[in-house]
Amino acid sequence: LKLKPWLKESETELLSSAIMMMAECILASTQMLALLCFAMMTSSAAMPLKYSFSLPPSAGRGAARPAFWVGKNGDVLRSGSTSAVAPSKLEAGPNWTWTEPVGGLLRASPVLDSDRNIFVSTVSGSIYKFSVSGAELWRHTAGRVLPVNPVLSNNTIFTVAVDCTVLALDAFSGEEIWRRKAGEGSGVDTASVLAGEGVVVAPCFGAGEEGKYGGNTYIVALDAEDGRLLWTYRPSAAVYNFIGSIDQGSLVLSDEFGSAKRLDLRTAKTLWEVPAPKGSKKLSTGGAIVGPDKHVYVTSNIQDASGVERGVLTSYRFEDGSLLWQKVLPYAANSGPAIGHLGLSALSVVLAIGPNPSLPLPGGATLDVDPLLPDFSDGQRKPGRVYAFDAAAGAQQWAFDLPDWHGPAAGDRADHVCLPDSFANPAIGGDGTAYIVGESGRAYSIQDKNADGKISPEAGEASYLDIKNGFQGAPAIGPGILALAACDGLRVFLAGQ
Repeated sequence: LKLKPWLKESETELLSSAIMMMAECILASTQMLALLCFAMMTSSAAMPLKYSFSLPPSAGRGAARPAFWVGKNGDVLRSGSTSAVAPSKLEAGPNWTWTEPVGGLLRASPVLDSDRNIFVSTVSGSIYKFSVSGAELWRHTAGRVLPVNPVLSNNTIFTVAVDCTVLALDAFSGEEIWRRKAGEGSGVDTASVLAGEGVVVAPCFGAGEEGKYGGNTYIVALDAEDGRLLWTYRPSAAVYNFIGSIDQGSLVLSDEFGSAKRLDLRTAKTLWEVPAPKGSKKLSTGGAIVGPDKHVYVTSNIQDASGVERGVLTSYRFEDGSLLWQKVLPYAANSGPAIGHLGLSALSVVLAIGPNPSLPLPGGATLDVDPLLPDFSDGQRKPGRVYAFDAAAGAQQWAFDLPDWHGPAAGDRADHVCLPDSFANPAIGGDGTAYIVGESGRAYSIQDKNADGKISPEAGEASYLDIKNGFQGAPAIGPGILALAACDGLRVFLAGQ
């Protein structure tokens, strides 16, 4: 409008058309299409050269926008919750599926960027990017096994391979930005790479330290921009299924026995450390996360006087590590919690507990690696229960028992061993729905809609879909999208327009 008095009518129409084209590019919300449209506008066929535009050198990658789900447990705190609302009626099935074609094994959690594109990493060594509708946008082949959960930060995907090579990939194109060999190897368990405040954190082990079933002996921190090694930290015990939180210039983590610590993110100086609950030496595949309330939540396991394994959920103060509350649970805790709003009166902690599945062997035999009872008299029974606790004081809000599972995880066989944990970490949506997946292959959505402290499937407070493949990957949530990564591939649920 300001230019109109100085423009001819034909030039006004031309500029108006160009502006409309630009608006359509913005609405399309994809960087590549936007660049294509800008190229059309700046061509001689589209408009005179005197009206051409110039793009900054960084326009190819675009300015970083917050991702909806950066990695396992969602945000940088790894709280497992979001304000985004995802589909909760799972019985109708996913809008689209994708099956891992090479090796057929998927253990990592999905990642959702700001456009709801989905990134997923496969054990066979590939990272894929899919559009929200299921189109494959790119595939990066690392040439090495990738057992971990990748992370998205500042338009970059970070991951670590089994030889402890940390990789940084351009999330827009899939091209490698840098790589850094940071140790002898990285365990075949499903650890998580962390990234925040300009630092990438990954777990590794040294020469001769490889565990039989995975695990890592130290943590490395690298500069996110160029991969420079910043520090190496060795906890008092190994880490297994490593996950932690980056917040306020610090890193919070726990070891395999549940000893929690807070480190300075730039120097690895120990700010505080607390011992494992009751001096436990029982392995847990859970971990430590920070909630929106800035409390630290840690899952671990202990063995009672009769030899039965019990889970422990502990809450600590972020500032100094002082104990806030602790709950001893009836079954083993082999996953981390999620902290969010369930539509109740207070912030909630959601945790699913139960013993891990059996290992399938050739010839149809199975090995119970995590028995419910120490004398193996349980017939490889795998009970499961989901809890919701008040985050402030630990009071129980509700509990929901799931049908017993028996033996190996759903879909596992001797030639296709996923061996997931009993449950993946939960996820909490913006409408208060908790999503639970695990060894049974069933994906659950749970919400106490009438706040009566009970979950009634008959009242529509719990629904599920039987995927028939176990889950190691945790759910990922974005606006109108739920991405589930079973051991054989993706199932993606989309809300109506």
